[in-house]
Amino acid sequence: MIQLLQAKNLSALSTISHGYTTRCDDAGGDAFDCSIKGAQVATNWGKVAQAKGLDPARMLGCNQVHGSEVVIVTEPWALMHAPQADGLVTKEEGLALAIQTADCAPILLCEPESGVIGAFHAGWRSALADIASHTITAMEKLGAEKEKIQAAIGPCIWQDSYEVDVNFLEPFVEEDSQNIRFFIKAGQEGHYMFDLPAYVRAKLLKSGIASCEMSIADTYQDPKRFFSYRRDKTTMRLLSFIALNL
Repeated sequence: MIQLLQAKNLSALSTISHGYTTRCDDAGGDAFDCSIKGAQVATNWGKVAQAKGLDPARMLGCNQVHGSEVVIVTEPWALMHAPQADGLVTKEEGLALAIQTADCAPILLCEPESGVIGAFHAGWRSALADIASHTITAMEKLGAEKEKIQAAIGPCIWQDSYEVDVNFLEPFVEEDSQNIRFFIKAGQEGHYMFDLPAYVRAKLLKSGIASCEMSIADTYQDPKRFFSYRRDKTTMRLLSFIALNL
């Protein structure tokens, strides 16, 4: 079986299946690439689906563009025809929503009473463009109550690994002066360390959801388990997914 990590809060919900892949496949290799543009996308996504008893044809992703577009999913599509978006939501049983990352933050969401789930990709651009609130709004359109939404941030780059310059910091402070709390000074003058998962979590909680579990691992600092674009300039991606059980 392939290696799948899980979030504690989502694992407690019996109505869903979810997981986060690592770079390790079921044969002991270390290049389990789940990029939607990868040569092995159908095979590898199929292995992920089968590991959780899901239909591979109903595991859906999007061509992520670092924006704030969210798609309400009502039926499956072929991966080659995936829409350009960074968030997906649904209330259809058996549809798995999948996000690809290699340092950016994958966020999975569930409102268990209404049976609405969501997933979105948050690099710094998407996070600043408020992909979080756009996803929550889309879930509300399907009947979710935001006060009951539980979220989890999967493996991504942590603050100790994410050095940026002052030009990067400026739009965050322009958005809200309190955002300076997500930056600490780095060793080099004019550089800072950015806390992406904490920023995304703050956005989610500000939107009024019930809870958000923080990232479970730093992709940059763990090359044995995770791809990292910043570390390796890799085109390979991890997969995070959530589905309503049939």
